Amino acid sequence: MDRGPSVEEAGENPEFREFWGNDKTELRRFKDGRILESVVWDVKTVDEKTRIPAMVTKHLLRRHFGIEEASVFTWQPSFDALIRLPTTISDVYSRLGASVFRGFRDVISAFDSLVKQIKQLEDLPLSVATISPVHSALRHTSAFTPVAISGSAASTLPPWARYTPAMDIIIEFEKSPRWPDDLAAILKMKLAFFEQIARSLMRAVEGLAARVVVDNSSSPTPFRDHGRLEILTPEGWAFSASIWHDREVTLFDRIVEGEPNRPFAPKPSPHEKQAAAKAKAAYVRQFIAAPSHHRAISNLCHRYPGFSGTVRLVKRWLASHWLLDVHISQEAVELICAKPFIGDGSGSSEDFDGPKNQVDAPVTKERGFAVVVHFLANWEWQTGLYVPLYGKVEVPNPRGSAGSLGAWVIRTSEDPNGKMWTSSGPDAVIARRVTAFSKAAWNQLCGDPYNFQDVSVCFSLTEQCEIG
Repeated sequence: MDRGPSVEEAGENPEFREFWGNDKTELRRFKDGRILESVVWDVKTVDEKTRIPAMVTKHLLRRHFGIEEASVFTWQPSFDALIRLPTTISDVYSRLGASVFRGFRDVISAFDSLVKQIKQLEDLPLSVATISPVHSALRHTSAFTPVAISGSAASTLPPWARYTPAMDIIIEFEKSPRWPDDLAAILKMKLAFFEQIARSLMRAVEGLAARVVVDNSSSPTPFRDHGRLEILTPEGWAFSASIWHDREVTLFDRIVEGEPNRPFAPKPSPHEKQAAAKAKAAYVRQFIAAPSHHRAISNLCHRYPGFSGTVRLVKRWLASHWLLDVHISQEAVELICAKPFIGDGSGSSEDFDGPKNQVDAPVTKERGFAVVVHFLANWEWQTGLYVPLYGKVEVPNPRGSAGSLGAWVIRTSEDPNGKMWTSSGPDAVIARRVTAFSKAAWNQLCGDPYNFQDVSVCFSLTEQCEIG
């Protein structure tokens, strides 16, 4: 809503009504008692809300220059369609009463409700201190907005629409000396906690389902945290909970680095040291780096209106080329997309053809997507990238870690080696493939806009790329 002058002022100053037109302006009474000339832009979905600037432009061009709205071209609907469920799927959900146009509000509300329900459980051995989200859907950066389907409705869906992805959360209990001082015993205690939480939740919340899941997909090791608690709420939201105990990292270090204060303690074998080192790396990534990354990215989503949409478009674009998650982690994409918004932390950015200061950060997801594609097309990824996600802190030059499969080095102040989210990929072949896709997409974006009516062509450029 655009508010104009009051009734008294409008009689002496008719410019507001003349500018917008009598067919668009109206008198409205507000809660404070004022009656003002107003212009209302009716929107029903989150996508339509972002189109208000285009709606304003089309209206003014038609009113003052006689240019019909059908003659004004904007890419926004094409971009919106790429991160919205296809109508063949959304129509099925809508018939079952599921909301597909509310954005991320429902899933955030579902997480908050689950946190409250867990913290209210009274029969747990220890009190719950914090519950942290670590999933992209809970920080507004998943390619598609999640949709909840209740168990009764899911049975009526076609098989391809029944899957509900579980969103990762981390539970931390209050500090207590009752925790054992042995890694294997800690993992067993976590399973016992999961079982108790599952039973208590199902008693406290009607229709909620919870079960303990043990992942035995890889070779068993006494150090790997392989248990989780899967929770399905009555509304149809799925969560996957892990338990964080800060004592574990100290126990990992004892095995990897030895115990100088205990010279007669049993010496771990080289195999145990290697297994403990791998388990520690996974522990740090899951319980320390992931929550910190989640909070920082979530803050950027609230700070910059175009950031969330930019990340979602870039993820959708990489997923269309079968690269997201398979070769490139979600966190690595979010770090790259953060760079044009925050620059180098000092108000300038030499790496991107875009923001020279924070005022010039992309305001829309469309420009954000174009800036990221342009960067990837010209990025000499061998030199690495520094993203001041946690503030401007000087870090050493990038150094690849031994045995790392990843070619990208994306550094932050909390990850000076730049391998936290790229140690498993992309490798050099995929990195060159991303460069080729980016150049092809950038050429399409720079083409004639009047002959380029559908941006989705950028999401199917496999045959147009020359890949060495």
